[in-house]
Amino acid sequence: MSRLSLEAKRTVEIALGAAIARRAGGDSQAAAQMLEAAAELLQRATELDKAERAALLQSLLEVQVEMQKWDAALNSSDELLQLAPRHHFALEARATAQLHSGRIDEAAQTLRALLQISPRDPLHRLKYATLLQLQDKSGEALREFARVAQSFPDAPFASDARDAIEMLDSMQIQQILMRASEQTYFRLELQRELDETLAQHGFDLSEAGRESLRHIVDDGRPPSENIAPRVH
Repeated sequence: MSRLSLEAKRTVEIALGAAIARRAGGDSQAAAQMLEAAAELLQRATELDKAERAALLQSLLEVQVEMQKWDAALNSSDELLQLAPRHHFALEARATAQLHSGRIDEAAQTLRALLQISPRDPLHRLKYATLLQLQDKSGEALREFARVAQSFPDAPFASDARDAIEMLDSMQIQQILMRASEQTYFRLELQRELDETLAQHGFDLSEAGRESLRHIVDDGRPPSENIAPRVH
């Protein structure tokens, strides 16, 4: 590693630690200046030291994410992924930058790539489920949240997944009841074959959600008189 590269990496380590401390202390301007200086030094190093380009690009990307320079982070992640297509941190940073840039579909695609590399990573799957929810893909989102809750039932984030499932169930049940109150044939289809009818019309509920809906449909009251219950 060249002298410039070594200096750049040492500077980044110091700058990141100092910037976080300064920001915590309320001195955001000083923090930004430190990170800006580190980014400039790293940019020069990546151009001069080709042998250590991947390691330097990762350090530069860390600084850009800390600075919330999303366009620059996307460019650096592109460069790093060209050198190492399955680079874990580059994909993580890319998904974060895409999300903060409002590029939801692209962020979901990047998270799918991350899950191919780390299929059991619960936080990646939780983020992916959240993005599916933002894309109005309620059924897919519910299945992903369910995988998190079932695979890691005692983890702190499992309650977030269960809350999301409950909310998605409740939203869909309200939509189903509204349609059933307006369309007699749909209500009759639900009463005859609930699971098949839900699938045909693009609804995907959890087991608890299906049972709640089944009780409403089977009790014989007009759906408009029912209120979607809280799903546990």
